[in-house]
Amino acid sequence: MENIDKHKETVAEDMLHGADEIAAFLGVSTAQVYHYARLKRLPIGKFGWNLIASKRALQRAYAKLTA
Repeated sequence: MENIDKHKETVAEDMLHGADEIAAFLGVSTAQVYHYARLKRLPIGKFGWNLIASKRALQRAYAKLTA
């Protein structure tokens, strides 16, 4: 997972669209992304039929889970 807090990004650059993008960012499978979303273990939302997430929010939540 890349550290994005050092960069100033726009909202569009901070957003991940779809389970594939979220999985690639986290380094997990798409099945795990759907599992995390269903259990609300990570801040993953839905926009229509697509999953969406903020890179910054995922980093913060993932850090809490692995601390």
